[in-house]
Formats: sequence, C-alpha cells, structure tokens
Amino acid sequence: MSVSQIDTDAKKDTRRLGIYELMLITAGIAVAFAINRGLSVMRHVPDWAWRGAESAARINGMDVLVACVYGMSLSVYLLAIRSKPFWNSPGKTLALLFATMCLLDWTLDFFASSTVALRFLVDPQAGNSNTAGYVLGIWYEQFSARLGYLFGLPVLILAIIQSRQQHLTWRLAWVGFLVFDLAIVAVLNVDSIASFPRTVLNWYFEIALGIPVVLLAIAFFRGMVKRDLDWWTVLTCVPVFVAWMVAVVMRSLGP
Repeated sequence: MSVSQIDTDAKKDTRRLGIYELMLITAGIAVAFAINRGLSVMRHVPDWAWRGAESAARINGMDVLVACVYGMSLSVYLLAIRSKPFWNSPGKTLALLFATMCLLDWTLDFFASSTVALRFLVDPQAGNSNTAGYVLGIWYEQFSARLGYLFGLPVLILAIIQSRQQHLTWRLAWVGFLVFDLAIVAVLNVDSIASFPRTVLNWYFEIALGIPVVLLAIAFFRGMVKRDLDWWTVLTCVPVFVAWMVAVVMRSLGP
C-alpha cells in the first residue's frame, strides 16, 4: 500500500452506525413525516371548497418516501456536521444536499401556504381563483419549487467544489444533481418547454432526477466493488434509489 493510500484511509471516517445514531435517525423520520402532513393540510386549506377536506387527509406512498428521505437526510447531516472529516464521505455530501432541499421546501412551503390560508380566513371565499392565491407573484402551490431549486444552486456548486477528494464518479453524481436542479428551474420558468410533447412533460421530473440517480448508482456500485463505502453513504444512497424507482413505477401505473 502506498503512502498516499495510507494517508487517504487515515482521513476516512470509520465510525460504525450505533444505537444513538439509529434512534436519532428514526426520530428524525417521524418528525419529518409529521411536518410533511401538517404542511399538506395547510397547503390545501384555501382549496377545500373545491377539493374537499378529505383530500388533505390522504396519504400516498410518495409522501411517506419523501418524508423518510427528508428526515433521514436531515438527521444524518446533523450527525455528520459534527463528524470529521466531512467532505471525504459521499454520504455526508448527499445528506447535505437533501437536508438543504428539505429545509428550503419546508420553509418556503410554510411561508406561502400560511400566507394564503390566512388571507382566505379573513377575506375572500375559499376556492376563489384570484390573486389571493399568489405570493410574490407566484401561485402558492408552486412557491416552494420555483424558489427552492434556485436557492439550492449555491449549495450544489459548493458540494462540487469541496468534494475534490472524492472519486470522480461521486463528483460526476453531484454535477448530475446540478443538471437536475437546472432542468427543474428551466421547466418552471422557460415557457418554450411547455411546447414539449405531453409524454415528455409527464415524465420530465422522473427523467431529470434519473440523471443524478443513475450517476449515483454507478458511483455506489464502484464503491461496493472497491469496498470503500461507509455507513453514511449506504444509508443515504439506498433511500434515494428506492424513492426514484417508486416514482417511476407510480408514473407508469398512473393515468
């Protein structure tokens, strides 16, 4: 073994997954699910006259998966930020990306949904399709997506820059997430994309997310072969693979 390889191995975080970490991650997933459900109810308040109050009470598989990925990523990030080194582990980097997405989604969604819900409580009738449903010129249900993907760009760029010590396959995966982010920003803001064939638009999100997921899978498979995966990486990557595959299956089975 070369000196450089010994130095690289010495910089790796070799801690094992313990009871404390499992308890924190489990609690984080439970809290994330509760927050997601609360935001889902709040988001539908202005439209209850149209959709019916029971629509907010429905729980689908993707809601559960998103809550799991959010809660797990946020919990792992809170553990990882105290564990050195940080940027050597792909799992910690992935946890940072999804924890950022989680906090942006929750914060922006709460701001927009609560703002509109309060408006409908004191002024217009519920279900009215008028300017009361817009926040800063953005329809309240799209507020989190339109701003969240933009605000997440600096974190993605930071991850690409700071992950220089990781293998090229992982760094390509972070670039893939940047491509995915830009693709979503484009579909939300570029009018010409609306002229794409309906089939492409229906699968747009799954195709865009598939770019980083496939690159992530390649990096993960290489790590398995080389046996250099830590528990941080396994714990963060696997739910992402599962969530994307479930999204593809649900889209295939959908109307």
